[in-house]
Amino acid sequence: EIKTSQGSAPDKTVVDVNVQEKSTGEINLGAGYSSTSGVLADVGVKESNFLGRGQELRARATLAARMNQMEFGFTEPYFLGREVAAGFDVFRTQQDLQSESSYDSDIRGFNLRASYSLQEKWQHSVRYTMRSTNISDIQPGASRFITGQAGANVTSSIGQALTYDGRDSKTAPTKGYYLNI
Repeated sequence: EIKTSQGSAPDKTVVDVNVQEKSTGEINLGAGYSSTSGVLADVGVKESNFLGRGQELRARATLAARMNQMEFGFTEPYFLGREVAAGFDVFRTQQDLQSESSYDSDIRGFNLRASYSLQEKWQHSVRYTMRSTNISDIQPGASRFITGQAGANVTSSIGQALTYDGRDSKTAPTKGYYLNI
């Protein structure tokens, strides 16, 4: 609700804005069945305005008969007081792949990411990912490709993306297009 009144001079106006905040949190619950992971449950929480600062905090867990996955992420929309969104993600995925591929997998890692606007519709983002994959409990008779991957392997990668968002609305688009390279 916006109200205006005469200011201290004829060329000045006092503007009063009354804002009523809405809930910015989300809870997601899901259940299902996967042919590779079995019966699964998925739980996620997200707060888009953490401590009233516009920061995003999210956590998610998927628990299944043969797979467990956990993720945690944080995003600061104005990193160091600039129009740069920066954040990190921490993740872990454990999989029992004995029936398909004769081994177990445990992946742990993190992402560091940042994005900024180049122009009104153009955005550039960069990311750094470090991931450790541990292949264990390899069954006798497994493929030589699997036995060659035994133990822990660390991957360190850098990536970037250039995005053009030409949609008429980000929340309920009816026309336009979104390109990500």
